Amino acid sequence: MKAKDFLKDLLRWDLATGSTYMKSSYELKIISGELKPRSLYYFSFKKSDLMAEPDVTLTLGDGDIQYLWKIDF
Repeated sequence: MKAKDFLKDLLRWDLATGSTYMKSSYELKIISGELKPRSLYYFSFKKSDLMAEPDVTLTLGDGDIQYLWKIDF
């Protein structure tokens, strides 16, 4: 089993590609970082002190901030 497949099974809905956000019908506003369409990201609405700084911080127009960490393979 590849690490990518393992993460997808483990995290279920907490993985998305950058293009998913770019094609969204919501109003995308990038607060910090650069969103790359082909990159795979782990996303969360909570920023943990135990994790590295997020690669991208954004909002989809509803006021909720999402934090994205790029997954390198």
